[in-house]
Amino acid sequence: MGPYEVDKMNFRIRFGVLAATLSFLFLFLAPSANASGAKIKWGHNYDAAAAKANSSRKLILVDFYTGWCGWCKKLDSDVYTNPLVIGESKRFVCVKLDAEQNGLTLASTYSVHAYPTILVLDRDGCEVDRLEGYCPAPEFIHILRTFENEAAAYRALIEKVKAIPLNKAAAFRLIPMLFKHNKPDDVAALLDRLQKLGQTENMGTYYSELGDVYAKAHRQNELCDAYTKALNFTSDPDIELKAHLALANSYLASGDGINASSHLEWIVNAPNVPDKLKGEARSALSKIKGQ
Repeated sequence: MGPYEVDKMNFRIRFGVLAATLSFLFLFLAPSANASGAKIKWGHNYDAAAAKANSSRKLILVDFYTGWCGWCKKLDSDVYTNPLVIGESKRFVCVKLDAEQNGLTLASTYSVHAYPTILVLDRDGCEVDRLEGYCPAPEFIHILRTFENEAAAYRALIEKVKAIPLNKAAAFRLIPMLFKHNKPDDVAALLDRLQKLGQTENMGTYYSELGDVYAKAHRQNELCDAYTKALNFTSDPDIELKAHLALANSYLASGDGINASSHLEWIVNAPNVPDKLKGEARSALSKIKGQ
């Protein structure tokens, strides 16, 4: 063995010892949630968490899990023990609920069907956003910060639209957020304010979307008002057809054949309406006239 080979061997030995030493030091010096004893402060009662959020003016972070969910356990062991996640959690009121036990009713209320689901709510209990499934700690932290930023933007826009005269740009940025927060009545009030200012662009689309929300909630009076206003502002044939169908069905369901008739006649006479729908409209008109 020549001197060159000896030098290479010595280098490999020295490098191996150095690498092993650094790995050993990393294990003992790297930040560890378990070493510090820090933990996320989980509550297990939503009403108590909501009261605390209201007094502290924080968002609520709800972790829906189940006893059989493997990814929920991985979230507990790998993500919730991360020091940076623990630090970020202090900006929220955190509550952990078993979706099949103490969180059953709340999971149904917020249509939680996958586990884990992390729900972020504002102080009024309105959903800011959600995360379904597992993700590693760095992504989890980024997502939580994004949710915080969205909530802050939402609160800022709420304040802006309170001003008189109405800030139209702020209003149109706020409307999608209000839909997301399931506040259709606030959308309706804001659209009515815009209407009084002579706003017409996009109004048909928004009133149609508002009608969709009221339809899902079975709020017939509000549904009729929203779709009627959608028809006043749109020339989009898809929105027109949807609105006339919804209004005809709503009036028929309430036994109001007179108001249903005008919408059924529009469906019969409008171009590009499927023949099946035209036939159903004709049949309904015949029944009304035969009464």
